[in-house]
Amino acid sequence: MAKHAKHLTTTAKASPDEYYHDEVGYNYRLVNVLAAIGVGQMELLPSFIKRKRECVAFYKKELAGIGDIRFQKELPDVETNGWLFTIQTDKQKQLLDHLNANKILSRRFWMPMNKLPMYRDCVYVRKKTPQIIFIIPA
Repeated sequence: MAKHAKHLTTTAKASPDEYYHDEVGYNYRLVNVLAAIGVGQMELLPSFIKRKRECVAFYKKELAGIGDIRFQKELPDVETNGWLFTIQTDKQKQLLDHLNANKILSRRFWMPMNKLPMYRDCVYVRKKTPQIIFIIPA
């Protein structure tokens, strides 16, 4: 029971490498020490965001015009914090293999909730979109 409880409190993620959840899970894992560290990190937040935006600008510059790669659109009145850099492509497997072979850590975007077993019987409105992957900034 303890093992299963821990699994549920870590979002029921079945694999450390894939965003695939095999049950409905929860994310209740913040303890006092981590909260204190988080408060301290807030002072550094502007510099973190600046660096993330620099990474996003670099990726967009270097990947622009390559194959069918498309970037997530940013609305005119919104400025991204660069938390997660995503691209869209119809050649996901080939691109992931190439990036990871060249030591650029990347993986598939998380599994859509309607693809998880616990939600398979729920109503889902679908619009076809290409596969999305993300690159983890250095």
